[in-house]
Amino acid sequence: AGWGVVDLMQEEDILWMADYNSDFNCKKYLQEFYSTTAGNEDEDVSLQFSLDCLHEFYMKYHNEWEKSTATLLEFGGGPVICNLISAVAFVKEITFAAYTEDERREVQLWKDIVDGAHDWSPFFQYVVNKHEQAGEDAWKEREKLLRSRL
Repeated sequence: AGWGVVDLMQEEDILWMADYNSDFNCKKYLQEFYSTTAGNEDEDVSLQFSLDCLHEFYMKYHNEWEKSTATLLEFGGGPVICNLISAVAFVKEITFAAYTEDERREVQLWKDIVDGAHDWSPFFQYVVNKHEQAGEDAWKEREKLLRSRL
């Protein structure tokens, strides 16, 4: 028999996964890992690297599909939307699928501009200002665009 992921997991890990739907704290997760584009100080790689790679991908390959009809499926994105900042400029709509209701609610709070929603503005500023050399407030337009296409 081959080694599967479940074979390598401890019993307590499997039990923890069963509690994910009720015990995962989106706000704490976002605060810990997505407060700045530098990410968590304990991580080896900053979020900036991921944002740079995603932007490079969309700039290189966006001509491979028809922007006016393209739909992007973000599956398992959790409560995180920064991976979509570059993509949204090249698709008609984004379908966001997250595992838990709490994750989906957290994204909806941001989309609806509700007080207390996670602040993704540093991520929009980083991507748009660094890579697109657009006007000073262009990142705000990208936020509006993502809210409208999500």
